[in-house]
Amino acid sequence: MSLAPAPTATRGEIVLQPNYFTSSIYVQALRDDINTLTHRYHEAYTNAQCAQPFQLFKSIWCSQGWHWLIFKVFDRRTRDRFLDTTLRLFLERMTTNESPFTQIVALFGLYTFFYSQPKGTSPPLYGVSNIPIPLDQYVSLRSFPETLTTPLLQPFQPSIVFILTKLLNDQVFFIVPRSDLGTLNPRDLPREIFVDESSVHAVGSTAPKKKGRPTKRDKAKKARKTLNELEEWLTQEPPTGSTTAMDEYQSFKQQLMANVDHSAIEKANGLVHERLKEARAVVTMGSGGDWGIERVERAISEMNTSTGSYGVLSLL
Repeated sequence: MSLAPAPTATRGEIVLQPNYFTSSIYVQALRDDINTLTHRYHEAYTNAQCAQPFQLFKSIWCSQGWHWLIFKVFDRRTRDRFLDTTLRLFLERMTTNESPFTQIVALFGLYTFFYSQPKGTSPPLYGVSNIPIPLDQYVSLRSFPETLTTPLLQPFQPSIVFILTKLLNDQVFFIVPRSDLGTLNPRDLPREIFVDESSVHAVGSTAPKKKGRPTKRDKAKKARKTLNELEEWLTQEPPTGSTTAMDEYQSFKQQLMANVDHSAIEKANGLVHERLKEARAVVTMGSGGDWGIERVERAISEMNTSTGSYGVLSLL
């Protein structure tokens, strides 16, 4: 996977690849920014006790530069992934596992970011018209205003009701099956994990290997290691007085042949010869080629004239 900018197929412009926005580089950074936005807004609202909570949110949104985020990328294919991932990261903070205040800020952010998409531009700028949302989260989101019953959260009810009404009337939400079925694409964020090369070298060789298909780097490293071991083995000289594998093989073979009946060896030679001729006739259909039959016939004739030959069994 490459997260580096690359040229487009049409005009040769340098653009970010779509998988950049599903990688840990963007996902983790945006999650941290959403946390910072939530803390800043909570701090400002607690100190000011503003009567218009959404107006206070917009001032913090603009002061931290969030209003420029919508112009981060312009390539259509990459922009589709950018918008989808950003809206999804706001949406993931609106689950029942989060505190009500975090859900409020996430809803404010999702609403502001979605309706900040420029329209009627020249040239036209790509935008999304729907936000995928799991069914269980959609149900809990519709009942979210009813949970704002504490004195601290009651001032948010009018803004939350207005935003949800606007989103529902515009049919923004695209409902998908429950979140436990993993219906969003990609299933989990981040999908690509970026690992710095310096951290890879810092990991010792005793680290457990990851499950799955080996990378090209792992395959190349294993191939070099195997080649070096083979070269070392070939350059080694056998110890003085030691027997090689071929010597052991010849010794065991002679012992075996000495205990086998000579008629059985002749029968095996004849069977091999006949099967080889049948195979040549079937495959080549008379198109030529000796298929090694000459070597077999020569070995059989040597067995008949020499006592130290075993015919086909003498061939390597």
